[in-house]
Amino acid sequence: MNPSHHDDAFARRNGAPGVFAPGLLSAALLADWATSWLGPEQVRRFGVRFRSQVFLGDVLTCSGTVSGATAGMVELALECRRQDGSVATAGWATFLR
Repeated sequence: MNPSHHDDAFARRNGAPGVFAPGLLSAALLADWATSWLGPEQVRRFGVRFRSQVFLGDVLTCSGTVSGATAGMVELALECRRQDGSVATAGWATFLR
């Protein structure tokens, strides 16, 4: 349990402007967005890369595009962006069609 996620004074002492969300929060938002579109039972692969921190008050927007398709499978490129346009979390997924 990292205190930077719940102790504002600790986070500030360690160079952050305040507490910030665990990276897995934006990963979970991306997974929820993708599975609400294509169904959780269809997931075959899911991965993320954390790009920037998410702070209190940030507004996150998830999106995805089809990056490829084969017989029976669809590949997605996923992003969770902050309100300033920066990518908080980039992801990829493979779903059954």
